[in-house]
Amino acid sequence: MEIEPVKTKKLSKGKKAAIIMAILLPIVASVAFFFIWDSWGVSDYNHALQLAQQKQYAESLEFFERAKPRLSERTLADAIYSMGFAHMKLENFEEAIAYFMEAEKMYLSRSDTDQERLALLYKYVAISHGQMADLDEALVWHVKSMKIWETLLDMEELVFAYIQVGNIYAIQEKHEEATEHLVKAYRVCKSELYKGYPDTEMILNSLRGVYMQILINDESNDKNYLNDFSVNETNGQFWFSEKLEKDFDEWLAVQLAE
Repeated sequence: MEIEPVKTKKLSKGKKAAIIMAILLPIVASVAFFFIWDSWGVSDYNHALQLAQQKQYAESLEFFERAKPRLSERTLADAIYSMGFAHMKLENFEEAIAYFMEAEKMYLSRSDTDQERLALLYKYVAISHGQMADLDEALVWHVKSMKIWETLLDMEELVFAYIQVGNIYAIQEKHEEATEHLVKAYRVCKSELYKGYPDTEMILNSLRGVYMQILINDESNDKNYLNDFSVNETNGQFWFSEKLEKDFDEWLAVQLAE
């Protein structure tokens, strides 16, 4: 038996429009929901930033965590960085380093990495290691930060990096390296480009400490200077006698001339 083709009725324009709308509505609704959901993420992120600015770091972490699944990749990297900073301020240094390392990977994956943000990240990783008394690691990250500040010519951050590197070398009794970086910090502070903090007296105090280490470790001298200096145990400030201060000034002049 021959089967006749099924005849279909033509749909009116109104019915066609209704069918199209029925198909599109779930798509439109899902897209609308996505934008609402994403905007909630941005809202949580902005609120977290406000809390962090108000030094409510523990509270900020909750909102950063809520925002993370709904943030763009670029904003997510900044959120993770900010979570590292919050943990650092809460003295959760291991957690802080873990977040900073995660953010670093995301920053370095970009073709337009923000070098200033990267330098700050390295600075905070160094500080976190330093707070855990891991000076070797702190030195590594301060040097990484320092190299970026040297290219960006951010004088205040550069002085901070030079001082930190110099002081760690001093603690390690690497006097030549300590002197080199502290003298660099001193030179920047004396330049017209520098308008920030700290002032030269803080750097000079660190240099006095290095100078005393050199004298104490020098077996050729007769140690007749031991009554010519003292250290304030409260603030770590050195006091030098007039004679010792003159010797220090002569030593410093030689270092600055090199």
